[in-house]
Amino acid sequence: MFSKILVPLDGSEFAEQALVHAGALARCFGATVALTEVVDRIDQTVFVSPPVEYDGAHFNPTWSAEQRTAVLTNPLAARAEEYLAAVARRLRETGLNVEHEVLEGPTAETLLRHLEVIGAGIVVMSTHGRGGLARALIGSVADRVSRHAHVPVLLVRPPE
Repeated sequence: MFSKILVPLDGSEFAEQALVHAGALARCFGATVALTEVVDRIDQTVFVSPPVEYDGAHFNPTWSAEQRTAVLTNPLAARAEEYLAAVARRLRETGLNVEHEVLEGPTAETLLRHLEVIGAGIVVMSTHGRGGLARALIGSVADRVSRHAHVPVLLVRPPE
């Protein structure tokens, strides 16, 4: 029925509850679990006057802008990569096929684009991971994904 299951995570324990359902579907259909975390893009402009130390990395004044930018990674993306790699290892240990990717941008829109790019046949996600005021201010990512995805979306609700 589908070969790839998109599972957006945000580092919260609640978001990980979607993994149980995604794992069951993956086993049933022989599908790959595609873990994804979307982080805010951090645009950094670097002005370097030789020699400069930044975060323990010494910049060579002859480096191109691309080389300097590569040294300054998005700390949110680095944390997300570490987190997703750990979750992927756990799932692989249970016999699942797993891939993972960290994306940058507006969460719902980025997930919807990624869904099309990887050709996922279903999305399995929690209804929220970080609730409260943040959710009220920016809206529900799960709501936007479920309304605009062109594939089925399985929403995992919080325990009541």
